[in-house]
Amino acid sequence: MNYYLIDFENVSERGLTEVSYQPEDLIYLFYTRNASKISLDVLADAESVLKFIRVAAGKQSLDMHLISYLGYLLHEFGKGQRYVVVSNDAGFDHVIQFWRKRGYNVARRDIPVPVKPQAVVRKEAPKAVVAPKPAEQPKKEAPKPVEQPKKEAPKPAEQPKKEAPKPAEQPKKEAPKPVEQPKKEAPKPAEQPKKEAPKPVEQPKKEAPQPVEQPKKEAPKPVEQPKKEAPRLAEPPVVKAAEPEPAEQPAPAAEPVQPQSASTVLNNKIMGIYSKNKVDSLVAGFIASLVVKNINLKDGKAIIYRGIVKQYGQKTGLNYYNMIKKEI
Repeated sequence: MNYYLIDFENVSERGLTEVSYQPEDLIYLFYTRNASKISLDVLADAESVLKFIRVAAGKQSLDMHLISYLGYLLHEFGKGQRYVVVSNDAGFDHVIQFWRKRGYNVARRDIPVPVKPQAVVRKEAPKAVVAPKPAEQPKKEAPKPVEQPKKEAPKPAEQPKKEAPKPAEQPKKEAPKPVEQPKKEAPKPAEQPKKEAPKPVEQPKKEAPQPVEQPKKEAPKPVEQPKKEAPRLAEPPVVKAAEPEPAEQPAPAAEPVQPQSASTVLNNKIMGIYSKNKVDSLVAGFIASLVVKNINLKDGKAIIYRGIVKQYGQKTGLNYYNMIKKEI
């Protein structure tokens, strides 16, 4: 299993795109508030488990945090793993050589810096020498003839026009309107009241008398005679034979107690630790199952740690892992 520690301030997002990571690798990306932006497409293409660790900005701050976290991983997972620092900073080499001499597989991976293509300088062809144009001589304009003012002929005086007197208008005499005679209405004939025909008097209907119901006479019931019972004969007394007392049965032997398997003992021990620390039972059950399943594998300890961190995050997962670290 490989553990990669990326110096994001030094290699930016090329630290993710220029290295061939495997799905089982665990990547720690160290960055500060001064870090450049990262494309969402780059994050979407990452198949490995990716952990972001933000540190305070400052001179050599990120380098110090990255190296200290490298020491933590070396102590936690030991010499059986591979640890790679992804950075172009050669200052990490002294620390890497220190751990390599002590048997740890630690290395640094350079990320090539993209070379910008040089702009092609085009040589301009020499410009042709243009002969100077001869100076233009100003044209002499002929003098314009002086215009003589035109004399206007005097206009004849206008004679005022005399208006003919208008004839006096005679008032029009209106013809007298004929007096309208009021129209005499013919008297309306008096309405005669209508005489209603007398209604016939309704005769009350006579109902037929209903027949009187005669009470039914019930036949007398026969008197029941009491039955005489035959006298019973006296039964001879029955003498019961004494029953023999049952013999005491020996008590069944106790079943032998089956010894618990090592997996059951480990599972119960982990559940007890989490119960003592008041951890949710679902969390405790998941981690106990993960430990029992992978404890006997070659990289079982690393697989357990990575599974807990992947499920519950770096901070909470590390806290759960430290609770049971001594038991695995």
